[in-house]
Amino acid sequence: MQNKKLRIQDKKTNFHKKKIIIISMLLLIVLSFCILSVLNSKESPGLSGTWQSEETGQVIRFTNKGTVVLKDNSKTGVYRIISPNTMEYTIDDLTFTMTYRIEEGMLYWGIDEENIERFNRKSF
Repeated sequence: MQNKKLRIQDKKTNFHKKKIIIISMLLLIVLSFCILSVLNSKESPGLSGTWQSEETGQVIRFTNKGTVVLKDNSKTGVYRIISPNTMEYTIDDLTFTMTYRIEEGMLYWGIDEENIERFNRKSF
């Protein structure tokens, strides 16, 4: 009878150990995905955010909804990504095909490669 109680107790203990191991592994997997996601977003930041031109000091904000807002909110444009480094930019009823790229946390944006402006990311 005592052996039977010990075996039942051992089974319960083993079950709890396995349960703790499985939960720990699941938490580790979820934490790993979160860390990888953060690292990926740091390495390849998106266009959305606030940027300031090194040449002119102009501050612009690209939103997730496809708008471009000047810092003083006097003008708002609309952008649409048409290829990995090309966007269609419309402001004041004029539409331009613009070149852009993000390298090492800097935005390079302009009508073409010869007329590109360099922007630093800002945290306003």
